[in-house]
Amino acid sequence: YTGLDYISLSAAMTYRVWSQFENPIEYFAAPDDYPAQPSPDFHDTMVPRLGLEVHWTVNEWLFEPRLGYSYEPSPAPEQIGFHNYLSNNRHLIGTGIGIEFGDFTLDLAGQFHILQNRTHLKDPNQAGQLANNPGYPSISHGGWITVWSAELGIAF
Repeated sequence: YTGLDYISLSAAMTYRVWSQFENPIEYFAAPDDYPAQPSPDFHDTMVPRLGLEVHWTVNEWLFEPRLGYSYEPSPAPEQIGFHNYLSNNRHLIGTGIGIEFGDFTLDLAGQFHILQNRTHLKDPNQAGQLANNPGYPSISHGGWITVWSAELGIAF
């Protein structure tokens, strides 16, 4: 048999409860009279995901090309005060292919993360308290991340 076996389409939504996430930074060497850190005030997020996979046979070969997309919103609010949590809204695009021949499999995959640019302007009313903050008077962040992987398998 040769040809297109089927196409798989999947969709999902993930609810992330960031509002219950405790402050990820703790100062162990701070003096006793040092003021307590403010709460990070993370907010909950919804993460949509889409995936597509095609199952295609050619003689004894099975090819499974894959494509996926996800949008991961940042849980961190604008960083106008003490904190500098540099978290971006992120678009993830994934692609890959699985190849099977007899007892051998080869899976190749890649991800491309687009970190949306974000600029935080510190509160000018807190200038005296934030003058030594590395994010004062403003801080910007963004960029790209790429991830590649390969897996070779054999059944026995």
